[in-house]
Amino acid sequence: MTREIAARLHDERRKEIRRTVELKGVLHAEGKKFPLEVGDLSASGALILMKGALSVGAVAELWIEDYGPIAIKIMHAGAYFCGVSFTDPAAHRLRLQHWLGDDGPPPSRLSATAA
Repeated sequence: MTREIAARLHDERRKEIRRTVELKGVLHAEGKKFPLEVGDLSASGALILMKGALSVGAVAELWIEDYGPIAIKIMHAGAYFCGVSFTDPAAHRLRLQHWLGDDGPPPSRLSATAA
């Protein structure tokens, strides 16, 4: 299944704007590691493309390359994808926005240039 098809399947369930991305990562769950690609990302969840997605309701840790870990819960699952919600989206919202370049430089860089 392509990223576009998987994204269309879940469009009606989205409450926030998601950004299409091509990020590599690893899902840590049940003592195992599963390689994956993040197909799209918002401040509260993601579409993960992976073979053998976990069951709905499973909790895991999503490690995005060059970002780090995010605690998640599987909300939707298929053979090659799963939709996840972040367990604590508020803890990652600003950092993800800065990391993705959605709203300018991080506050630490703003205060350094203003001085």
